[in-house]
Amino acid sequence: MKYYEINIGIEAHVEIKTSSKLFCSCLSAYGGQPNSRCCPVCTGMPGALPILNQKALEAGIKIGISLKSSISRVTDFDRKHYFYPDLPKGYQITQFYHPLCTGGYVNISMEDGSTKRIRLKQIHIEEDSGKLVTDKNCGRTLVDYNRSGIPLLEIVSMPDLSSADEAVEYLKKLKKILVGLGISDCEMNKGSYRADINISVKKPGDVLSETKTEIKNLNSFKAIKEALALEAEMLKTATIRGDIISSITKRWDEDKETLIHMRQKENNADYRYIHEPDIPAVEISQDVVDWIAKQLSELPEDKKNRYISDFGLSAEQAEEISSDPYVSKLFSVTSQSLKRMDASDIYNWITGPVYSQINRLGREKVEMNLTADKFNKTIYLYSQGRINRMTAEKVLREISDKGADPVSTIGDKDMEVITDRNILRDAVKKVISKEEDAVQEYLNGKEKVIQYLTGRCMKETGGRSDPEELISILLDELVN
Repeated sequence: MKYYEINIGIEAHVEIKTSSKLFCSCLSAYGGQPNSRCCPVCTGMPGALPILNQKALEAGIKIGISLKSSISRVTDFDRKHYFYPDLPKGYQITQFYHPLCTGGYVNISMEDGSTKRIRLKQIHIEEDSGKLVTDKNCGRTLVDYNRSGIPLLEIVSMPDLSSADEAVEYLKKLKKILVGLGISDCEMNKGSYRADINISVKKPGDVLSETKTEIKNLNSFKAIKEALALEAEMLKTATIRGDIISSITKRWDEDKETLIHMRQKENNADYRYIHEPDIPAVEISQDVVDWIAKQLSELPEDKKNRYISDFGLSAEQAEEISSDPYVSKLFSVTSQSLKRMDASDIYNWITGPVYSQINRLGREKVEMNLTADKFNKTIYLYSQGRINRMTAEKVLREISDKGADPVSTIGDKDMEVITDRNILRDAVKKVISKEEDAVQEYLNGKEKVIQYLTGRCMKETGGRSDPEELISILLDELVN
């Protein structure tokens, strides 16, 4: 019998993908020159009044519906007081007394193939803080308020998780849903998806302990797994020894791979929550909830199951493309358009040439230039035999670089496959006359040389020949 049980609850902080901040019109995009994207509202100047971003509210309702939460008919905002240099007002505008969503759940897959339901306590909206930056040249810590006021969703789970692996699985599943719905890009390296994790230990059958360790601002799955595993082991050891355990807040030191004690953990009274007087309560009608529900895109899990049942993709293939809205759209448009083409071939075009362009240029540029329609047209031209695979990859590269039209590209650059066998035969004869040594090696039984000769023939035709047709003519000429 186990001597202890681990209980983990997670507060996931998600930056909502909106063009402006939560309470002002400042740009909410990542980066920019320090303090170039802030105003009196997001820097907490006296007299500046916040105005709620409707898109952020809709995003909160959207994720609430998707996670089967109850949407509050009336919601409002509160002030959470604490001092930190990157929090200029001395308080954070959040939701405490009347959060936007309550309840709901996320189902995660277990190693044995079963499903575990992780209950949610609530989902609420709040503003992000600024960012502290250490200047190594002058040895000072500076404050950048560009991030201050960016809209956040805080998704709070119940302490239903029992291990570091489960915590990572939960956060990965939640990320897929958020990205799939277009609510956030969840780029952990940019801080748009991070987690505060609470962990406690109890003996089987005991009541859940109020004493717990909080680990703040974990922003990678690796850090989450390592920090949780380390803290769980420390708590287990302390429990077995009978040590007194107090509620403390820690942070993870990535370089030293250790947990550092920050302070005693605050409770609700420490934050002195009061109602936010500058933001009126928001009434949310059932009509609004129904309208937002109709706008919801298909959830990644449902899309994955459909790709498996309707298109015959493997579970691994369906998992990969269903969780990415961009590549999912590429697949959906092309598979619906080219119903005779094997879905696995379309998948291979995406995970091969398209991923190659994303790695080369970055996702933002490829998404802008290589639209689902242009990808579909390129694969259609290939499936019709108008261009070969090598040319199709060149066309995809051209589109990714410049947003070019595929039909115009192959016409302007004379890239269509040569179908005239006489032209192909002349090219083959020319290569044979130039490559006497390679031809003799083939005739002497070295069959692998055919690959070299085929490559030379492809080059002679400018890459515009069908490889199988070319090999057929080459073999015929070599024999005769």
